[in-house]
Amino acid sequence: MKSAFCLLVLSLSLLMLGCSEPSAPAPTDSKPSAPAPADSDPVAAVKGGVLALDKSTTLGAAIDHYRYFRNPTWSTFETENGRRVVQAKGVIDIADLVAKDLDPLLVFSADRDPERMLKQEQALLDAAKQKLHSAEFTFQFLLNRDKTFQIKTMRFLLLGPKGQNLAERTAGDDEAGLGIMTTTLKEVYDNQLPSLLLGMLGMVDAF
Repeated sequence: MKSAFCLLVLSLSLLMLGCSEPSAPAPTDSKPSAPAPADSDPVAAVKGGVLALDKSTTLGAAIDHYRYFRNPTWSTFETENGRRVVQAKGVIDIADLVAKDLDPLLVFSADRDPERMLKQEQALLDAAKQKLHSAEFTFQFLLNRDKTFQIKTMRFLLLGPKGQNLAERTAGDDEAGLGIMTTTLKEVYDNQLPSLLLGMLGMVDAF
């Protein structure tokens, strides 16, 4: 029974990781760029912007109020060729997660008994809390001269109990990368645990 459950979780984890790289990404704000409010402060300009993927709130409000991020931080820097980049970083503490956060991993499970599903999720989470410490998501947005901005890159880091890097993934502004970044940002807007992290939690035995 346990081996069957592990096989199911592994299959779903791989499916989630695969689904995060769609061949045709959802509409993003890189092409065309998203408008930023007229503001001399680059961070404030990007935080006050509205993305096409969800126009119900600003980018800053979505990230700052995302329920899984612990104290998200914003910063800005200039590249060597004079381009202005705004960076948002959020950390998810594995210790703060609860079993129900793992519900998406069992969405296709044949066993729909709520009590057994909760026990399976708790066992998986207990193992994750022993082997994992946190997950870091870093988003970079390029501020354009016409006061618009676009998604530039996203970096995902999975850290162990001693701060060691267990897994890393970087998405750029190519077609696959834009799909990953759009999917992750949409999950942030929807207050859902990122599928990138869910996939890693489903394969926790590999760490």
